[in-house]
Amino acid sequence: MVLTPFPKMSKHRVFWTAFIVVAIVMFIALFPNERTPVPPVSIPKPASDPISKEPEQKPDPIAFDLPELIDSIHDPKLLLNYGSKKTSIKDDLKLVNNVLQRFWLLFKDPDILQVGSNEEIIRSLTGNNPEGIRFISPENEFIDEKGRLNDRWGTPLFFHPESLTRIEIRSAGPDQTLFTADDAVFGSASKIPMH
Repeated sequence: MVLTPFPKMSKHRVFWTAFIVVAIVMFIALFPNERTPVPPVSIPKPASDPISKEPEQKPDPIAFDLPELIDSIHDPKLLLNYGSKKTSIKDDLKLVNNVLQRFWLLFKDPDILQVGSNEEIIRSLTGNNPEGIRFISPENEFIDEKGRLNDRWGTPLFFHPESLTRIEIRSAGPDQTLFTADDAVFGSASKIPMH
């Protein structure tokens, strides 16, 4: 009688044993022990290119903030810093977006905002809405005699309704001509589910 270190196994038993061993190894490889510290991966920064380098992103004090939004939903001074020398045209467009967000938050009905021209939208935001709420003051220095909200260069903003709850807000920029390279654009979309 010849002694072998392993008893003779059928092909079927060898297959399943090998399968279980491979499965255990893969499980250990894919799901390492959570207590094993994983060293942080450092990604090398690209060489500094002063021409195309984006400025460091800082928290946006003008961005949409729901708790602040609820506290001041009826504040007619929402565009108080609009056109300020301390801010940019992009900040101005974000302020207009915040006003639209407050409107949509309160009414939750896209049909109430008179979507169309600058005059129609500003009319809704200055109190011509079912509740008579002034989201912005009609006396704002950037609202002209025709009731249009102008950018910091005196050109009326262009409101392009893409749907009932999405409006593109466009400033003509310093050249005061729409659809040129210096235009500033902000897409305002309701963050609130509509009825």
